[in-house]
Amino acid sequence: MTSRLSGMAFAFLVAMVFLLVNCASKPSTVDKSNDPQKNVSLANCKADPDPVTVVMKEDDTIVWTADANQGYTVSFATLTNPFYDTPFHVAPDRSHSSGKISLLGELCATFAFASDNRCQYKYTVKGDKGCASDPVVIVQK
Repeated sequence: MTSRLSGMAFAFLVAMVFLLVNCASKPSTVDKSNDPQKNVSLANCKADPDPVTVVMKEDDTIVWTADANQGYTVSFATLTNPFYDTPFHVAPDRSHSSGKISLLGELCATFAFASDNRCQYKYTVKGDKGCASDPVVIVQK
């Protein structure tokens, strides 16, 4: 029983260190809009706006819309994913909603004291025709 408890305590400690390290950098810009639905346009293999800010307590979501020229796959790193439903594909001239912020996104923003309760998440946008970019999502408490 003691070794099982020690293993759980170690896993918790590793998770807390991971959150603090990944959430320590401050974003350079913050979207002050009160609209709980943020729109991100995917065109020419770029995301606009970049970065985009979602506010945890307002249940913000992001609606990703692809241009008519190509579809895009949006993916976050497995351990640094602020949404539940990723990776996902946005077909040409279509939209996809991110859904609510994941538990990881909430925990990071809650415990990100060093960065004014904001966490940045880099993600990858890959176009169906071969392009790629690495924009940012900011989760703010």
